[in-house]
Amino acid sequence: MNLVYFLVVFLEWFTTLSVEIIAIRKCMSIIWSNSVITSIILWVILIALSYWYYMGWKIASNSSREFIVKRLFINLFLASIIYTLFSFPFENVILSYFLSTWLWYAFSILVSIFILFFIPVFLASQTIPLLNELIENEKKSELVWKLLFYSTIWSFIWSMSSSIVFFPLIWVTKTIVLNWLILSSLSLVIILTNKKYFKDIIMYVNVFFAWLFLYLLFIDLWSWNTVYSYSTAHNDINIIDYDLDKRVMLLNGWYSSGINRFTKESYFTYINETEKLIKEYKPKNILVIGWAGFSLPYNVAKYDFVENIDVCDIDEKLYEVSQKYFLEDKLDEKIQFYPIPARYLLNIKSKEWVKYDFIFVDAYAWQSVPSQLLTKEFYDWLKKISEWIISFNYIFDQEKKSDFYKKTVNTLYESLGNVYIKNVSGYIADFWNYIVIDKENELYNKLQKNADVWIYTDDKGTQEIDKYNLYKDKKR
Repeated sequence: MNLVYFLVVFLEWFTTLSVEIIAIRKCMSIIWSNSVITSIILWVILIALSYWYYMGWKIASNSSREFIVKRLFINLFLASIIYTLFSFPFENVILSYFLSTWLWYAFSILVSIFILFFIPVFLASQTIPLLNELIENEKKSELVWKLLFYSTIWSFIWSMSSSIVFFPLIWVTKTIVLNWLILSSLSLVIILTNKKYFKDIIMYVNVFFAWLFLYLLFIDLWSWNTVYSYSTAHNDINIIDYDLDKRVMLLNGWYSSGINRFTKESYFTYINETEKLIKEYKPKNILVIGWAGFSLPYNVAKYDFVENIDVCDIDEKLYEVSQKYFLEDKLDEKIQFYPIPARYLLNIKSKEWVKYDFIFVDAYAWQSVPSQLLTKEFYDWLKKISEWIISFNYIFDQEKKSDFYKKTVNTLYESLGNVYIKNVSGYIADFWNYIVIDKENELYNKLQKNADVWIYTDDKGTQEIDKYNLYKDKKR
């Protein structure tokens, strides 16, 4: 029986840590991953765990063995259903809704995560304390402490395995269902180990396998125009063909790159503008931060004057996927791919005394960009390895009145000196794509510093809040 308890604790801790990792991962499609969302998810998980410690002793100490067994079963089964049918399917919907209300940024996230995860985590977190009440052994105290010890050790293993093993192997969606299968199975194990409840097992097994059948029937249905779908620790990748000649790559549901299927030319205007700059200045050594389906490196590698193109993106799977399913062609040998964080690459290159003639930073995921790529320290690193031109793709408000615009411009000035801007959206909207460069160009307008705002630094910055307010103000 003690082995059964250890198995239950082992697998229950997998689901708790896996839920945490999946919750953070799915938030990336809305607001990237940052310290605010991570700290809030951690707090909600921990408060759900600790709340049981506060009130659980009253239930456990005054309850019969029969009541505890039933409660364990109900808790695990309900938690599995809530995770699978509510928490994860509606995470982005609920988060997007509260971020569009009048609530403060952090409070919007807190309310969303609390609604989504407090109850199922609270239910599942009762497993270890309640199991302790079922232990009938002269060494009960020793077993209880061992359960706590091993659960902590296993938490590290499971937190790593979710993102490194299960996301690439079975994708994020199926990892969610794996959690449901584990919790449902554990609830059945609890019943099976108590012979008194055999008469209830048939009903539970029927429910279990009915839901499994529905999942296996529908989970892998693709749309008719889907070329490829895959999940990594960083992105949900989807490649889709439409309008006969257009192919797009979506990351976490948002458009990341688009090309003509036959010519391989990008139809994203800011990519075409960047290619024009490269034709104009004829750089030999190029660095691209943010891969954009490799459409830009793929095309500019054809120019004779280009000798080397380094591309940096944190998701190593993108190199293979872009060649095989997006471009359907091998990338030129001039292109070197670095699947590491941008700040890490800049540190390496600066120590190697590498200099680039042209640097292009395009690290957007929909309307968000990692906060660490907006600070003075990041721009200082770029300056160290730049021989000639640094260019950026930004999304700003049309009126250029937002704090995000003003602080970004001031930060650029602080590190790079004079900077110049051009609207490259090609359409009328509240938010436009802009190319910003640090070299004077007759087609670009010189930016002006703003006296009423500070700059973004690694130590002091409001990037996430400012980006949130940028879009929230337009929704009002």
